[in-house]
Amino acid sequence: MRAARPVLAAAVVGVAVALGAGDAPATRPAASAQAVPPALPRIAEAYLQQRAAMLTTSPPALEESLALLHITPELAGRARADLTALRAKGGRYAADGGGYTGARAEAEITGADVGPDTATLRVTEYTRLSRPGVPWPEELALPHTMTFTRGTDGNWLLARDTVDPGEGLPATTMVTDPVAG
Repeated sequence: MRAARPVLAAAVVGVAVALGAGDAPATRPAASAQAVPPALPRIAEAYLQQRAAMLTTSPPALEESLALLHITPELAGRARADLTALRAKGGRYAADGGGYTGARAEAEITGADVGPDTATLRVTEYTRLSRPGVPWPEELALPHTMTFTRGTDGNWLLARDTVDPGEGLPATTMVTDPVAG
């Protein structure tokens, strides 16, 4: 965990993410003066964790991963396509004699605009991907803007995830694969 940052630790691959369980406080308040509902960082981090987990040599079942995500019906189709593509990408890495054996994603909230029924979080994804025989993980940091809406039941749902990939090669957790085109 990064010191002095509002980071919530993600579950390690293979461990169920309990999105509705307790509200563990972050080490510091959110970067914004607005109170961020505790569910939002958990939802963001679970989403990023499921994406990273799909890259491993033992990815979770697609339906199992989708069931862990608190997303709008509109985002569900894209999430299914992305998780499927990331799983295939992980399979290509494994077929090339490597592959990732573990994935851990964390979400750092760097800003927030929270209204009664919508919220936008600026999030930095910190992901570590482990490979067998390599003493250090591949690490990446990727900025996201995530938009949330309240569902009809009053619970928050992730409605949109926009990534700012910056310059250079796409991050491993992005669907775009420079090798496959």
